[in-house]
Amino acid sequence: MTDCDELVYDRLAADGMLAALVPGGMYYNLDAAGINRDTTPDAYDPTTGMLRVSAVVTSRAIIPTGDLRDSDTQYLSTHQTIEIWVYNDRDSAWPTTASERIYALLQDQAVTGVHGLTLTNTIKTRAPELSDAKLIKLEFQATGHLGG
Repeated sequence: MTDCDELVYDRLAADGMLAALVPGGMYYNLDAAGINRDTTPDAYDPTTGMLRVSAVVTSRAIIPTGDLRDSDTQYLSTHQTIEIWVYNDRDSAWPTTASERIYALLQDQAVTGVHGLTLTNTIKTRAPELSDAKLIKLEFQATGHLGG
């Protein structure tokens, strides 16, 4: 299994309905600064300067699970957590509709090299680094394999 965060990003970015729900844009592989006015200016309303609904796709490392393994073919099952961070300005509504669309596009779906995606956690919080912007983080487990 290769990192599948880019494949998940491609699936989300190709959906016209989701694009309408995230006018601040879909982002992938941002540097440590994350969303900010310099590197992601489209995330901010050009008139008001307020953060618009935006989504960032990122991932954690691929973890061998050993649930399924075959020494002859070197087949080894793996998991990878894919995170989708959905933001909105602190004085605006929670980005629930965008989060629900992301769930509909990913839950129980396969992408290249991955057997399926399963929602494992949803966190609704504030992002202090973005002036307490509203944040819904969805964590999906990608199940795949190495070898074989």
